This record gives sequence, structure tokens and C-alpha cells, in this order.
Amino acid sequence: MQTLASAKMKDVLSLWIGLGYNRRAMWLRDACIELSHMQKFPQDYRTLLKIKGIGSYTARSILVFAYNMDLAAVDTNVQRVLILHGFIDEKMGKKEVQEIADLLIPRGKSRDYHNALMDYGAINRVNKVQKKSKVVPFDKSNRYYRGKVLKFLVEREGSSIESIALDVQLSQEKLMKVIDQLTEENHILKKNCKYYLAP
Repeated sequence: MQTLASAKMKDVLSLWIGLGYNRRAMWLRDACIELSHMQKFPQDYRTLLKIKGIGSYTARSILVFAYNMDLAAVDTNVQRVLILHGFIDEKMGKKEVQEIADLLIPRGKSRDYHNALMDYGAINRVNKVQKKSKVVPFDKSNRYYRGKVLKFLVEREGSSIESIALDVQLSQEKLMKVIDQLTEENHILKKNCKYYLAP
């Protein structure tokens, strides 16, 4: 944790690229910075929620998998299983689903229970098939180009917009929208018409 807390964002991103939303890497480092100032790692739900980047599901997952607490962490796979076996239905709101999921926890076996549910849900997919006409291919998505820009800047900091556009193969107009988002989220910064990863 201390190593990540003191790491430069460039180094964190260079290891994170390809693992999903890049802002999660920033949140993870920021969380480690915050946690490094605490006397011990929090073991209660409300304290975990105060840490930037930790939401309800993540807080519950930490308490389940690290401390085997009798809480339910409901992800897509867990929800699939609960629907499949009639404990909940698709029309229920998150609060009601959470309440039912909490009641189903076998006391003292929360970690094993969640591992089993997640594996079972992943194997027995029962989700409705998404409408293909509305699915954007990943290699055409905004998320794809954000990742390409960050990867490029990890390798070649101090590049111009023209160089980035040529590498990621995106028009400068569309690229500027991606860069504006990354700048607003403090992933990158601009100095003298050149782009750099945020420190």
C-alpha cells in the first residue's frame, strides 16, 4: 500500500493500461494515500465509504473478502443467481435486493458463499441478450480512445495533439473531446501546447 501511495501516476497507469477504466487507477492510488495516514485499515462500512473511490459495493466486498463479515456484496453474477432461484426479481430496486441478499448470508461463511455465488453466476449466465444494434464495438468507443491516449503519453510524454492524433488514428476534433475529458479528470495536463500525464 505504501508503495502505491508514493508511486507516480505515470508508473501506475503504465501498469494499469488494459485493465479497465483508468480513473480507477487514480482512485486506487488516492485511496492508498488516504489509508496510509490511518493507524489501521478500516473495518467498518461507513468509514470505508468516506474514502474517495470506494462505493457501497467495494466497501462491502472489502469487508466480505478481507474480514469474512456477514454482509452481502451484490454484483451482476450474484444478482443473476438470486433471480434464477426466485429470491428476487428483475423489477426490484437496489435497496430491496440488498436487504434480501443480506438475509441470505450463511453466518460466518460470507467469503466462501460469495466465491461460490460469483463462480456459479459466471458459469450459468441467465441475462437477456443485449440488442446488438445498440452495442458500440469496444474499438470504436470513447473508453478505447481514452486508453490509447494514456498509453501513448506513458511512452511519449510531451507530445503534440498532431502526434497523438496520428498514433491513435482519430480526428483532432474527436481527439480534443477525449483530451478535454482526461484533462478535466486530472489524468493529463497541457504545457506549452504539449501533453503530459498528470503527476
